Amino acid sequence: MSHQEEDVTGFEDEPLDDGGVVQSGSPAFQFEGVDSALAKAERRRERRRKRNERTGKIAVAVFCVCLIIALILVFEVFKVAEKTVHDAFTLETESPTPAPTPLPTVFKSPAPTLPPKPTLAVVTPSPTKKRTAAPTESPSAAPTITAKPSFALESTYEMDVVEDTYLFLDGQNTGRIYGGAETLLVQHGTKLSTKPGQMPEIPTSYTILKFELSKIENFPDRSRWTEEMQMNLLLTNVPNDDVEDFVEVTLDVYRIPNNYQVSVESWTGASFTSAPVSSRGGVLVGKQTFKPTIDMVTVDVTSIFRLSEEQSASGHYTDDQILLKLVINDGKPREGLVFRSRESNIPSGPRMQFVMN
Repeated sequence: MSHQEEDVTGFEDEPLDDGGVVQSGSPAFQFEGVDSALAKAERRRERRRKRNERTGKIAVAVFCVCLIIALILVFEVFKVAEKTVHDAFTLETESPTPAPTPLPTVFKSPAPTLPPKPTLAVVTPSPTKKRTAAPTESPSAAPTITAKPSFALESTYEMDVVEDTYLFLDGQNTGRIYGGAETLLVQHGTKLSTKPGQMPEIPTSYTILKFELSKIENFPDRSRWTEEMQMNLLLTNVPNDDVEDFVEVTLDVYRIPNNYQVSVESWTGASFTSAPVSSRGGVLVGKQTFKPTIDMVTVDVTSIFRLSEEQSASGHYTDDQILLKLVINDGKPREGLVFRSRESNIPSGPRMQFVMN
């Protein structure tokens, strides 16, 4: 026993050759595969780090692209807004606001004031005048070559009204437009007998007619007119059978200066009365008295082509356009005449008849 104990107590620990030694005072354990696990863990950390770096770079790139797109959009929006503001400012400074009632400007460059005179009325054609033969040219003068007409003259030419309307000069309807009505009204109202500030019981109304000679096919020029030629205004009347109250009436026809700015059918009584008197007064060219029970009214208006030299030279009464104003001036105020307009279902609106006698 003592020998064994001695051998044991005399033994000293020495490190083992395989490294699996347990030293007294600091115990430690080492397992197989620890280095491999640590290497894998390190590789995983490296991959995560690289993946995070790539994700960050992609995020930064996407942010930069979005920022560039946003800057481009903001630039375009400001560019469009600047152009819109510039155009609006240009329109505001260069285009003045139109007047609320353009019709008063219709009568531009009016003719001199020529109040209607009874002496201007021509109901019948002027007396026949004999033409004197042109003097014979000297032999040395070159002969005048006159182009022969390409069409034969007809005995009668007719043309329909191009535009027509009627206007109320007083009362409650001076601002209304009647260019599309199927009838035309001519009426002598009670304004002169109405107290100031009160509406007339019967308003005054005029009818306006517009004709264009260019609408007549093969219409001859003045050089081929005869001295006996005649122009008639034909109106289809809507008969008034109340003959006890309205026995007869006198219709006056005036020619007013030509108008090329605004359609006649857009006129109102307010715009007409606000124009200069010289533009709306006109020249008396015809007068006809008749009973309102008849169906057709014919007024000789040949005087529209026989104006004074001053009126013809003014340039406001040319042959290409004829504007007529129909008025009732005489007699007691009564409900007036009603004629068919060009919009009537019955094809019998106002028309002109040119007769080559």
